[in-house]
Amino acid sequence: MGMEMTPELEKGILTVSEISRFGIIVSPQPRRIEVRRETVELGFEREAHQKRAGLESASDYGPQRVCWAGQLATDWMGDAGTLKKLSVQIRHPNILGDVNVVKGRVCRKDIEEGEHIVECEMWVENQAGLVTAPGHALIALPSRSAA
Repeated sequence: MGMEMTPELEKGILTVSEISRFGIIVSPQPRRIEVRRETVELGFEREAHQKRAGLESASDYGPQRVCWAGQLATDWMGDAGTLKKLSVQIRHPNILGDVNVVKGRVCRKDIEEGEHIVECEMWVENQAGLVTAPGHALIALPSRSAA
């Protein structure tokens, strides 16, 4: 147990473009992002909300980090695996300029109802080492004898 899920998924620096692309494609809520006196128009007023929340700059959509965890799980398990369950909690905002890496490790292996099940702990970590989104996944893998 404790085997790392490799490779880690490096998501790099959070940019306005990345927030905008995710928001336009996935989120039904348009939003406005303030960046250095320039305004990127995407819909509702975001600046007042950010200041109330104590954020100095635009933040990401939390569900984007859930997608990143899902990407790590499916990349790691490959085409022969089945993602049975994914659970991710958004604990802290990612702010413009944050560098994000998705990491994980196997914490349990078992055979349940004839399926080889692996439970993985996963998390999104920023450049300061702060875990902003912890999660777990249950993955069914083919048995090694079936390969």
